[in-house]
Amino acid sequence: MAHHTDIGPARTGAGLARFAAAVRELRAAAARARVSAEPLWNQSFIDSVELENMLDAAEAVASSARARDRSLGAHVRLDERRGWRPFARPASIVVRREADGAPAIARLPRAKTPWRRLLPHLARDLKRKVWLKLLRLAPLPMRDRIVEKRYRATMGEIAAPAGGS
Repeated sequence: MAHHTDIGPARTGAGLARFAAAVRELRAAAARARVSAEPLWNQSFIDSVELENMLDAAEAVASSARARDRSLGAHVRLDERRGWRPFARPASIVVRREADGAPAIARLPRAKTPWRRLLPHLARDLKRKVWLKLLRLAPLPMRDRIVEKRYRATMGEIAAPAGGS
């Protein structure tokens, strides 16, 4: 049976295969489930539709993860050491259903992001990382004040609950 780590951000081909097999088993079990024919409020029908949607989503995620055999962003393939290629042609993974219901995977090429659009993001990310490293060096009371100030600037003031302290 698949384990919850088989589909997590750190993946292996074997784990993804186990997860896909578990989804197939769940789909087969769901197909055997009895659903009430109640015409008014039918929670068992709602639950069966929601389960089918969740299984479709799980199958799409697993299929696209298997098709993307390299690490990308936070998603790491532990069994693939080639890693991210910065100058590779970017592509999106698309999952569709075949007539028989099986998932069909397609890799759609995309245009590369121009450097002039990418550099400001890279510079902002570098600035953020340097700021965080410097923040770690600050004394704890100073860190708390800085983080609280940024939180309040983003979230605003938090009012005390009515009738509470």
